[in-house]
Amino acid sequence: MNLFLLTHYPFVHSDEAWLSGLSRNWLISHSITVTEPFFDLVPRSPHAIKLLFHLLQASVFSIFGYGIYQARMISLSFGAASLLLFQQVIKRFLGSDAGQKENDTIAFLFMVLLSLDPQFIASSHFARQEIALLFFLLLGLKLILSQENGNRRRDGFRTGLNMGAVVTLAIGFHPAAFLVAAALFGAILSRNRPLSKAIGFVTGCTVGEVLFMGISLIMNPGFIHDYQSFGTSVGVMVPWYIKVIRFPHYYEKLWHSYSGTYFIPMMKPLLLLHTLAFAICAVKASTGSRQALLAILSLLGFNTALLFIGKYGPPLFAIELPLFYLAWVAAARHTPLFHRCNSARSKVFRRAGLIAMLSLIGLSAGLSLTNILQEYRTGESYALYRRNIETLVKKEEARRSSDGRKIRLLANLNAEYALPEASFLDYRNIIHLRETGLDFSEYIRSRGITHILYSQELDFIYEKRPVWNILYGNVAAYYGDMKGFIAAHCAPVGSFTSPGYGMRIVSQRGKRPWKITLYRVENDASVLSSESMLLPSPVHVRAARLEQEALSGHHPD
Repeated sequence: MNLFLLTHYPFVHSDEAWLSGLSRNWLISHSITVTEPFFDLVPRSPHAIKLLFHLLQASVFSIFGYGIYQARMISLSFGAASLLLFQQVIKRFLGSDAGQKENDTIAFLFMVLLSLDPQFIASSHFARQEIALLFFLLLGLKLILSQENGNRRRDGFRTGLNMGAVVTLAIGFHPAAFLVAAALFGAILSRNRPLSKAIGFVTGCTVGEVLFMGISLIMNPGFIHDYQSFGTSVGVMVPWYIKVIRFPHYYEKLWHSYSGTYFIPMMKPLLLLHTLAFAICAVKASTGSRQALLAILSLLGFNTALLFIGKYGPPLFAIELPLFYLAWVAAARHTPLFHRCNSARSKVFRRAGLIAMLSLIGLSAGLSLTNILQEYRTGESYALYRRNIETLVKKEEARRSSDGRKIRLLANLNAEYALPEASFLDYRNIIHLRETGLDFSEYIRSRGITHILYSQELDFIYEKRPVWNILYGNVAAYYGDMKGFIAAHCAPVGSFTSPGYGMRIVSQRGKRPWKITLYRVENDASVLSSESMLLPSPVHVRAARLEQEALSGHHPD
């Protein structure tokens, strides 16, 4: 079932094309120092953070070919491995509370429960790194729970060092490895004699950080400055009180399944149960329960690190999912549900517990099915979207093949899988036109762009400005020039409706038959001077002047 749904649910996000596009460029150029070919004005610099992830993607693409299915298969593989690892973690987490058979049953049921969790399924089908980070978190938890019986300081240091090595691997996948490290450090603090484990863990993490920073400096001597600039651009460097104010909004978005462009599944009942389990664990931890303390400190560590970073991406919630389920186990621990006893009362409790678990599994399955059906109701698969683009583009390629000229497009990044490598530039580049002293016409000419793949999404964003300026910058600064250029110097060669992918804003997907049009840039555009451009309308000029320096005012992502 997962293999069938892999490219259908959730919808394909531009982040997936962004990541895999870079991996494909590494593979084609045989270099890890190249950056994304679809960004020429967006500031990008090579670094080693995510090095292992891109090498893994490039290896898979070299063997199985390039596409969204291959990219998502990596996530699905990490998801499957995480389930097996989670089952082992639950067994060790339970300890000797029940017999071996009972432990196996409980661990299996919780594995099934996690496998049907709406967020877990979505992350396992999403070609980003969160599901891999979840795997590394579980691997670290398994290490510390496996060392439960070790009493020597050397054993504790070695365990901490191994956990630090796991975080090092996570750094090679995503900078959010910091969240994994913070959660594992919380788990360490919940154990007996944590000092030796903590020293080993910090040592391992430090070695990993220095290693990847050193590789990054070799790749790019200006790495530190460039990475700080990137952090500033995504809001990591904002004042601490701004981060605190924004933090509740992160969970509010999860509760309401509200986001800008990311898919957030409906999961209110599960969030309620997570909150209840956290509250019960907090009470039990205060009475000395070490397993409850592990769940609580791990969750607190994760969320403290998230608050410190201040970048609240909805996909990050997947990483802390197993911690909430550990809280469920800890909340029910030391109750008749988990004790082996042959009394009639104990059997009744165990039967009730089994019914409750099966009910929760049914709830998760129902929520996941609802989310999947909701995506199908948009009426468009990514395969259909890709075919529609390929049909238009191939006709134009055939037209130009007679004179040996190649097609080059300005297009949305989510079309990347439908286009030949290095054949397009993304709309995000035009955010930076004013910084480089170019106008829209000059950008098209200087980049040799022959076609523009235009979606009504841009018209919607302009109409609703500045709410959605977070997607493509201050649209008023370039919208008039762009529309004027298209009207005067482009000819439509074909169009199609795209209710699902013609609009990236989640709340608007499937609500209209959004139109996508392929425009051909006519030859006369290549010899125009900027002064001969069709002037934008007075409305556009005034809007650009008033809003040129305006902030978006809202961060939907």
